[in-house]
Amino acid sequence: MTAVIPARIRPVDDVSGEVAMPLVDIEVNLTDTERMLQETAHKFAEDVMRPLGRQLDRLPDPADVIRPDSSLWNVFARHRELGLEVLDDADAFDLSPAERARTRAIIAEELGWGDAGLAISLGVAVFSFILGDVIRRVLKINI
Repeated sequence: MTAVIPARIRPVDDVSGEVAMPLVDIEVNLTDTERMLQETAHKFAEDVMRPLGRQLDRLPDPADVIRPDSSLWNVFARHRELGLEVLDDADAFDLSPAERARTRAIIAEELGWGDAGLAISLGVAVFSFILGDVIRRVLKINI
């Protein structure tokens, strides 16, 4: 059964004019650090990813998306400036593997809200940090 929300109370996206899903923060047990990281990721998603994602989606030729002067690279640069990929470096934060996984999920959710395609691209870009962390822990070597 699908819930029907009357049109008069459906939130409308102020950019597209389309009916938007209401966002409800159901995770009430975030630590102060998790909340700060969530808010940082959300602001990045809202201020950087959404506008640039729309701009990139409107380019007539997909090859223009990856041109050297494409705004795509600004997303990666801004993401690096925030240091969100550093979370995947075990030495950068004093987080247990479970805490790191939870933090990754919180950030991934916010970035996915911003723009799914860009979030996936950013996730692939930081995969080497995750893989390096796993190799260091499993093989007990520094790479």
